[in-house]
Amino acid sequence: MPKPSMNYSVRKQEAFRIAQENLRLLDRIVHTRSVMSHDVLDRGARDQRKFLRQLGTRPIGEPGSGVGAAGRQKLTMQRRLRSRSPRARGAGGGRSPRAGGSL
Repeated sequence: MPKPSMNYSVRKQEAFRIAQENLRLLDRIVHTRSVMSHDVLDRGARDQRKFLRQLGTRPIGEPGSGVGAAGRQKLTMQRRLRSRSPRARGAGGGRSPRAGGSL
């Protein structure tokens, strides 16, 4: 059996003191009244979402963006069609002069 440390009683007392201090701190946290109310926090979050929508920084399809599933599908299809149109590729039909075309 290992020999007990000479500091065992001191360490035990220190651990007990720390545990008591933690319990007092927990009691203070649990019984302290809140400074901010939920109404204030909810109002601030609602205002922030409103401002982000006004700035147009909400990704499409995210709640509050104003575009649902049908709107996302329509926008996706429009983007695909736009990227395939000859106008989107330029007058050369998508080929660059370096790709073997004559100048």
